[in-house]
Amino acid sequence: MYNEKKKRKLLIVLNYWNGDRDMAKAVAELIADLEPKFNDMVDFAFHRRFDAEQMTNALKDRLADKFSKVHELKCRRMNASGYPFGSNEMFYDLLERMYNREWQTDYFAFLNLEADCCPLSPDWITKMLESYDEAYNQGKSASGHVIMHPTASHLNGVAIYSTDFWQKAGGMNIIGGPAQIGYDMHHAARVLPISKDTNNILLDFNRRTITETDLQNLDKNGQRPYLYHGVKDMSAVTAVRKKYIKYVGSSNIVESLKTISCYFDKTPDINIAEEERIIEMWKKTWKSYGYNPVVFSEWDASKNPHYAAIKKQLTTLNYTASRKKENALILRWLAFDYYGGGLMTEYDVFPGQSFTSDEIPHPDAFTMLGQGSLAAVSAGKESLQILTNALKDFNYSTASVIPTDRAIIDGLQDKFWIKEENIMAPWNSGRWSEARMIHFSMAACKSASGNPTKSTFIEQYIKGLRP
Repeated sequence: MYNEKKKRKLLIVLNYWNGDRDMAKAVAELIADLEPKFNDMVDFAFHRRFDAEQMTNALKDRLADKFSKVHELKCRRMNASGYPFGSNEMFYDLLERMYNREWQTDYFAFLNLEADCCPLSPDWITKMLESYDEAYNQGKSASGHVIMHPTASHLNGVAIYSTDFWQKAGGMNIIGGPAQIGYDMHHAARVLPISKDTNNILLDFNRRTITETDLQNLDKNGQRPYLYHGVKDMSAVTAVRKKYIKYVGSSNIVESLKTISCYFDKTPDINIAEEERIIEMWKKTWKSYGYNPVVFSEWDASKNPHYAAIKKQLTTLNYTASRKKENALILRWLAFDYYGGGLMTEYDVFPGQSFTSDEIPHPDAFTMLGQGSLAAVSAGKESLQILTNALKDFNYSTASVIPTDRAIIDGLQDKFWIKEENIMAPWNSGRWSEARMIHFSMAACKSASGNPTKSTFIEQYIKGLRP
């Protein structure tokens, strides 16, 4: 394989569409900046959806400082849109293209990246080459993260493939499939026999965000991975950049990403359009204050190791008005714990006129920010684990209906891990204009005159904010 690599290169291919173009741009910038010097073993290519905007010449020049060739490829399948159909069509087109002589002449393999990928250290490319070498020497044609499942084992699409993979995996049989099933799952029977799992690539499917600590402690089979796939925000890219790249350009210091989260699950008994309108205002407003807003759902809670046990208990109980809504009061803390804590609010909590992030307590203890209200909490991993253990160990058989998180917390004897601050107030209350955070609770909104919707009150309020 060494002689083959001397003659041909690895091609890094970063796929994107307009919906994740900014993320792809950030990943490409990180790839360029992580390389300590010019790399003559690898070239780079952008592969955009047929209707996506090209990357800037400035970014391509930045990559060209580290790689001798930077290609700009446009998917030739003009129907490649939607999920997973769009991703499928782009991959099939890429397989066909790589099999052409012009690409096989220059490249022995390509690394298929998506916008939610993140290299984890400056030597990550070396580790990718080692992974492919190991697979190649065992007669395999692809190396990546293999998901083992009783009925759906498959190689995740982010992987290193030989440029003749099209032929080895079935030729014309590998470049098409159903619109509603991902290509990696649909073609698993063809792909798995010629693929090898590597500890250097780790998938964490559809992860909303990740803390610096959790990123640093990533593990796959006892080894640290070098390429991480699945985080849907900028948290991983920002953490890696902060660790290895002290400055961008000449003066812009890399800072930690401040993340704020909320929890939302659609239920039949709510005005979904109204709630989603509020969530969009919540996201836009907190982003304007320099935060990275993340919305959790039960999917995120389900990743917590306590989820199955707690959900089983909840299903045995009656509910007062809405099972899903009452479950959410418990499950939101499982999601918050899984993602490492930080700052979580309800999605109707907004910055006050005099808000500054410096007044948010460091996330160590479980700190309620508004006179004991759970609408805004700053919490660290250890305190959240105490809480989730309490939720797991609660004797649900003593309850006739689903208990609230407030009731479970109030019933605990040892509360050394809980603190209270007084920086949040309900909107339209006596001291709300001086509060650092404002809670537009349903009770507060009902206390106002007239009958406008909650979103109308919030919209009027945020027009006066000056981040």
